[in-house]
Amino acid sequence: MKRHINFFILLSVLIVIVVAACVPVSQGVVQLPDALASWIGLGVQIAVVFLFTQLAKWGLNFEGYTAQVVASVTGAVVVFINALLQHVSPNLEGIVAMVFNVLVIVLGSFGTYKLYRQAYPKARG
Repeated sequence: MKRHINFFILLSVLIVIVVAACVPVSQGVVQLPDALASWIGLGVQIAVVFLFTQLAKWGLNFEGYTAQVVASVTGAVVVFINALLQHVSPNLEGIVAMVFNVLVIVLGSFGTYKLYRQAYPKARG
């Protein structure tokens, strides 16, 4: 089992290095990748549901508006981050794009690891 984990870790590191190095970097405007925008949407949804749950304890019920609030706040946050990324200097655009790509790969590897753990559960006993 230890060999499977070591192989998985080595394979993950090699994939991160190869994919991050081979991703084409467009010169011009740096934007937030779609995968990171989805992660931001997930975080906003968790925060809004938590906020509405706390407000419901005080007697304010906003249950039917969760989807609308999540969509509008997620859009606003992504637009704000993209506006901040417009101020990246041209000589740093490639580095920022590569950092975003590595971040997407690292976040995606968590799902891959979970899938691996479901396929090969730890031995009990």
